[in-house]
Amino acid sequence: GSAYGLLIEAGAKMTQMENRIVLARFKDGYGPVGAYFLHLHTYTQNGYGDEYESKWFPELAERVGKAYLDTENQHFSHKPIPTCLRNHAFISEVAAGRGPIHMVTVEAFQDPHLEEVGWENFLGMTVGQAVLWAATD
Repeated sequence: GSAYGLLIEAGAKMTQMENRIVLARFKDGYGPVGAYFLHLHTYTQNGYGDEYESKWFPELAERVGKAYLDTENQHFSHKPIPTCLRNHAFISEVAAGRGPIHMVTVEAFQDPHLEEVGWENFLGMTVGQAVLWAATD
């Protein structure tokens, strides 16, 4: 916030600064959530154990426009969907009373190499989180 304030005071043109995104993070700390989606092909479930992202696809397509989000072409055919839209589905799911949201790593971690990659991602980004989980698991 203060860095943006300095730029505004100096007269900088602030483009799209009216948008604010607070990304979902792992419980108890900061961790490489995006890396898990991208590299480990994990996914999330709501508090009832349901995969919920696909239920929000029609509303997301209406929100951003079919020219940008076409289920036959761009983002829906690629996993994961863009962070901002995945985050919107996450927040909407919690607001609908179906939280908490859990990242499913069981399938990815069946492969010992992928489990190692997951820990390397944490150690590379936030050692404290990896230590906390190792100490309490």
